[in-house]
Amino acid sequence: YSDRDENSLSYFGYGTPTASNMRVKTITPRVVGSIATTNGNAVVTVGYDKSESAYTTPDWGTDIEQTVDGYYGQVVYPVTGKATVTTGVRHSSVDDTNNMSHSNNSDSLNAAEIGVNYQIDSAWRFYFQFTY
Repeated sequence: YSDRDENSLSYFGYGTPTASNMRVKTITPRVVGSIATTNGNAVVTVGYDKSESAYTTPDWGTDIEQTVDGYYGQVVYPVTGKATVTTGVRHSSVDDTNNMSHSNNSDSLNAAEIGVNYQIDSAWRFYFQFTY
Protein backbone atom coordinates (compact mmCIF):
# COMPACT_ATOMS: atom_id res chain seq x y z
CA TYR A 1 0.00 0.00 0.00
CA SER A 2 1.19 3.51 -0.71
CA ASP A 3 -0.33 6.94 -0.22
CA ARG A 4 1.47 9.82 -1.91
CA ASP A 5 0.43 13.47 -1.58
CA GLU A 6 2.53 16.00 -3.53
CA ASN A 7 2.23 19.76 -3.73
CA SER A 8 4.24 21.58 -6.37
CA LEU A 9 4.88 25.01 -7.81
CA SER A 10 5.68 25.31 -11.51
CA TYR A 11 7.22 28.41 -13.03
CA PHE A 12 7.21 28.82 -16.80
CA GLY A 13 9.53 31.84 -17.08
CA TYR A 14 6.93 34.56 -16.67
CA GLY A 15 4.12 35.48 -14.30
CA THR A 16 3.62 33.85 -10.94
CA PRO A 17 4.23 30.18 -10.12
CA THR A 18 1.34 27.78 -10.67
CA ALA A 19 0.36 25.58 -7.73
CA SER A 20 -0.81 21.99 -8.16
CA ASN A 21 -1.53 18.94 -6.04
CA MET A 22 -1.39 15.23 -6.89
CA ARG A 23 -2.64 12.52 -4.53
CA VAL A 24 -2.13 8.84 -5.43
CA LYS A 25 -3.22 5.82 -3.39
CA THR A 26 -2.21 2.34 -4.54
CA ILE A 27 -2.60 -1.20 -3.30
CA THR A 28 -1.08 -4.23 -5.04
CA PRO A 29 -1.69 -7.47 -3.14
CA ARG A 30 -0.57 -10.72 -4.76
CA VAL A 31 -0.32 -14.38 -3.86
CA VAL A 32 2.53 -16.53 -5.14
CA GLY A 33 2.43 -20.30 -4.74
CA SER A 34 4.53 -23.25 -5.72
CA ILE A 35 3.12 -26.57 -6.89
CA ALA A 36 5.34 -29.66 -7.19
CA THR A 37 5.36 -31.33 -10.62
CA THR A 38 7.41 -34.22 -12.03
CA ASN A 39 9.82 -31.73 -13.68
CA GLY A 40 10.18 -29.26 -10.80
CA ASN A 41 8.00 -26.65 -9.15
CA ALA A 42 5.37 -24.70 -11.05
CA VAL A 43 4.95 -21.11 -9.85
CA VAL A 44 1.43 -19.65 -9.76
CA THR A 45 0.85 -15.92 -9.22
CA VAL A 46 -2.49 -14.10 -8.88
CA GLY A 47 -2.90 -10.46 -7.99
CA TYR A 48 -4.85 -7.25 -7.99
CA ASP A 49 -3.66 -3.69 -8.64
CA LYS A 50 -5.69 -0.63 -7.65
CA SER A 51 -4.74 2.99 -8.04
CA GLU A 52 -6.82 6.04 -7.15
CA SER A 53 -5.44 9.45 -8.05
CA ALA A 54 -6.54 13.06 -8.01
CA TYR A 55 -4.81 15.98 -9.72
CA THR A 56 -5.71 19.62 -9.26
CA THR A 57 -4.27 22.85 -10.63
CA PRO A 58 -6.65 25.61 -9.50
CA ASP A 59 -5.01 28.32 -11.70
CA TRP A 60 -5.74 26.29 -14.84
CA GLY A 61 -9.08 24.86 -13.74
CA THR A 62 -7.77 21.30 -13.64
CA ASP A 63 -9.55 18.86 -11.32
CA ILE A 64 -9.19 15.26 -12.48
CA GLU A 65 -9.73 11.93 -10.71
CA GLN A 66 -8.68 8.52 -12.00
CA THR A 67 -9.27 4.96 -10.82
CA VAL A 68 -7.39 1.99 -12.29
CA ASP A 69 -8.20 -1.66 -11.46
CA GLY A 70 -6.21 -4.64 -12.70
CA TYR A 71 -6.57 -8.39 -12.10
CA TYR A 72 -3.98 -10.89 -13.29
CA GLY A 73 -2.75 -14.44 -13.09
CA GLN A 74 0.38 -16.22 -14.34
CA VAL A 75 1.68 -19.79 -14.33
CA VAL A 76 5.31 -20.80 -14.97
CA TYR A 77 5.22 -24.54 -15.61
CA PRO A 78 8.33 -26.74 -15.99
CA VAL A 79 7.88 -28.93 -19.07
CA THR A 80 11.32 -30.55 -18.79
CA GLY A 81 14.37 -29.99 -16.63
CA LYS A 82 15.54 -27.29 -19.07
CA ALA A 83 12.28 -25.85 -20.47
CA THR A 84 9.40 -23.95 -18.90
CA VAL A 85 6.19 -22.58 -20.35
CA THR A 86 4.81 -19.29 -19.08
CA THR A 87 1.19 -18.29 -19.56
CA GLY A 88 -0.77 -15.43 -18.08
CA VAL A 89 -3.77 -13.15 -18.42
CA ARG A 90 -4.63 -9.65 -17.23
CA HIS A 91 -7.74 -7.46 -17.22
CA SER A 92 -7.41 -3.74 -16.52
CA SER A 93 -9.96 -0.96 -16.45
CA VAL A 94 -9.66 2.81 -16.03
CA ASP A 95 -12.21 5.47 -15.15
CA ASP A 96 -11.37 9.17 -15.52
CA THR A 97 -13.51 12.02 -14.22
CA ASN A 98 -12.86 15.64 -15.11
CA ASN A 99 -14.75 17.52 -12.41
CA MET A 100 -14.32 20.90 -14.13
CA SER A 101 -15.76 19.88 -17.52
CA HIS A 102 -18.09 17.25 -16.01
CA SER A 103 -16.81 14.64 -18.46
CA ASN A 104 -16.09 10.96 -17.84
CA ASN A 105 -13.98 8.47 -19.76
CA SER A 106 -13.78 4.73 -19.21
CA ASP A 107 -11.87 1.97 -20.91
CA SER A 108 -10.77 -1.61 -20.30
CA LEU A 109 -8.35 -4.04 -21.87
CA ASN A 110 -7.55 -7.74 -21.70
CA ALA A 111 -4.08 -9.09 -22.39
CA ALA A 112 -2.61 -12.57 -22.49
CA GLU A 113 0.85 -14.04 -22.87
CA ILE A 114 2.47 -17.35 -23.62
CA GLY A 115 6.19 -17.92 -23.52
CA VAL A 116 8.82 -20.64 -23.66
CA ASN A 117 12.07 -20.47 -21.73
CA TYR A 118 14.83 -22.94 -22.60
CA GLN A 119 18.13 -23.14 -20.69
CA ILE A 120 20.68 -24.08 -23.37
CA ASP A 121 23.59 -24.34 -20.90
CA SER A 122 24.77 -22.48 -17.78
CA ALA A 123 25.60 -19.34 -19.79
CA TRP A 124 22.88 -19.27 -22.47
CA ARG A 125 19.11 -19.15 -22.31
CA PHE A 126 16.51 -18.83 -25.09
CA TYR A 127 13.19 -17.08 -24.36
CA PHE A 128 10.28 -16.55 -26.71
CA GLN A 129 7.13 -14.67 -25.71
CA PHE A 130 3.93 -13.94 -27.58
CA THR A 131 1.59 -11.32 -26.10
CA TYR A 132 -1.86 -10.50 -27.43
